[in-house]
Amino acid sequence: MKRTIEITGQISGNFTLARMIGCEAKRGMFSSFTIPFATKKEAVKAIRDAYNSLVAEEPELKGCFGGIRVNKDRTELYYDASKAIIL
Repeated sequence: MKRTIEITGQISGNFTLARMIGCEAKRGMFSSFTIPFATKKEAVKAIRDAYNSLVAEEPELKGCFGGIRVNKDRTELYYDASKAIIL
């Protein structure tokens, strides 16, 4: 089943998340992005890899409020004031 990751929030955080997730990001309104994936498994892997890259780049922001957070099943990633959610 096809899935998409939608990135919304603050402009600089959106660009950072889109860069970390990679693939073909389509620009939306207000500097949002949508990234298509063929399966949910691929989308979850992209979120997990982006989380690991962000933590490696900025370890002091891991888990703090307003920093880098991910939910338990890896379907939502928060960075600063931006979020990436699998739809």
